[in-house]
Amino acid sequence: MKSFIHNSSASPTALPGARAFTLTEVLVASSVFLLAIGAVLLGNSFGMRMLAITQPKLAAGDQVRRTMNQLISDIRSAKFVRVGNGGLTSFTNVAVPNPKQGNAIELYATADTNVFVRFFRDAADQKLKRIISGTSNATTVASAISNNIVFRAEDHTGLVLTNDQHNLVIGITLQYYELASTNTPVGAGNYYKSFALETRIAHRGR
Repeated sequence: MKSFIHNSSASPTALPGARAFTLTEVLVASSVFLLAIGAVLLGNSFGMRMLAITQPKLAAGDQVRRTMNQLISDIRSAKFVRVGNGGLTSFTNVAVPNPKQGNAIELYATADTNVFVRFFRDAADQKLKRIISGTSNATTVASAISNNIVFRAEDHTGLVLTNDQHNLVIGITLQYYELASTNTPVGAGNYYKSFALETRIAHRGR
């Protein structure tokens, strides 16, 4: 009969995967993990910042396109145009030989001057508004306009006219002091230093 001797001092063979990480490996793995998390958070923060910057610009651009569509449609469809100064209830055409520029413009689809469309900058709330003859309510076309001289009657070279011509060009300048869609201020000390619309719409007298 054979006898077996058990040696209690012998170390058992380690099973696969039973080996623990050393302190150095734990520190390296934790550092890599923290760096990855930090990069993800930084990228997300940068994306949110870019969204906050571009969203007001996109909204303002959309508002400018709507304003331009209205002005182009009305000016090009008019039989003749007058540039001057006015408001909700009145309009005064600039007399010759003064420069044809002011805060308002009147557009006539026919020879009847009692039928018109008027655009004017309201100094009370600094908005560009549009009113149709026979009505008492004006609609807002653009908000937060700081300049009083909005419209100019020009020739083809950009010179401001002092008399009435059939084939004149309407110069339009809108200087915004804030992005009305988001109430983002514009000017010195702000992120957006300036925001303005400068355009010319050709009118062809019929």
